[in-house]
Amino acid sequence: MMQKDVGIKVFAPAKINLYLHITGRREDGYHCLDSVFLFTGLADELVMTPADQMRLVIDGPTSGALAGEAVDDNLVLRAVRLMGEAMGVSQKLDIRLTKNIPVAAGVGGGSADAAAAMQGCATLWQNREQAHRLSSSRMIELAEHLGADVPPCLDGKPVRVEGIGEQLSPVGTAPDWGILLANPNVAMPTPAVFKAYKNSGLPFSAALEDGPFWTDMDWLQTVARNDLEATALALQPEIKMVIDALAALPGARLARMSGSGATCFALFDSPEEALAAHADFVKKHPGWWSWAGATF
Repeated sequence: MMQKDVGIKVFAPAKINLYLHITGRREDGYHCLDSVFLFTGLADELVMTPADQMRLVIDGPTSGALAGEAVDDNLVLRAVRLMGEAMGVSQKLDIRLTKNIPVAAGVGGGSADAAAAMQGCATLWQNREQAHRLSSSRMIELAEHLGADVPPCLDGKPVRVEGIGEQLSPVGTAPDWGILLANPNVAMPTPAVFKAYKNSGLPFSAALEDGPFWTDMDWLQTVARNDLEATALALQPEIKMVIDALAALPGARLARMSGSGATCFALFDSPEEALAAHADFVKKHPGWWSWAGATF
């Protein structure tokens, strides 16, 4: 049994949208989508330790983008409070969040942090007397209250996401691909991109009758796409420069924007190829944020 004064470390991996099709819009204004989430070796870290007072400290390479934001509104603390209510636990936590994932960048950093905080609470509190254990389905229900991208981030495994994010279907094991992520250091808040998409009048994508054949690079290139990409490029033209730079890298099989942007990715046949391409990429584009590694 875990001692109550022992803390744990949990990881919050960044996700990419291999494709993102907007298939409709509900009467309440929410857009319906079809996407496959793939996760990466880039991750935020949370150290969660039982304490007398609730506290969240944020540090790390990309934490500067959160400067000035109200800590009480952070998704991590909202997730902890939600889990405490659901599990019947009132214990306070001292949390250190180390940010490695860019903020408002289309790779699910905040959502991944919230999902990791939920998993951390479940682990810390599962053996406490009178604590309510939560099923996987109940965890997903709770995660929906924190945002559409939080439920898919709970397991950190490849998953097809449909509806407004509540319909989840595991899609198997990820290939041993390599990935290079790049961002021109511009924030793209998701609500602004969806508002611009709505106002653009672009047609919705038809439902996929076959697929998704998400491990097939040819299918990803010819059938799949990111329906938010054109809108995001209109808001931030520099994104097109990032996509073109990624597509020109030796060994790059696919280059695309992730989510609502502005982070873009290139896929490679192996992590080694991605790392080799990254060494050259950072020399040519030192002003952009970038990272390379594996997918899972």
